[in-house]
Amino acid sequence: MTPYISAKRNGIYITNLTRTAHFLSEDCDSVFYAASSGKQFLIVGTKNKVADSVEWVAIRA
Repeated sequence: MTPYISAKRNGIYITNLTRTAHFLSEDCDSVFYAASSGKQFLIVGTKNKVADSVEWVAIRA
């Protein structure tokens, strides 16, 4: 997460939204390229409460 964090104050991390948008755009391009090349993906959720959402996204993809 280091590239996305611009500062830490009182235990709260401040994110740089401009950099986050830039990295997200690059990542989306990478995923699009991999998917168009027939690559497979493993979609993982690390919290129990997101299990249904992860399943729905995986089926939809």
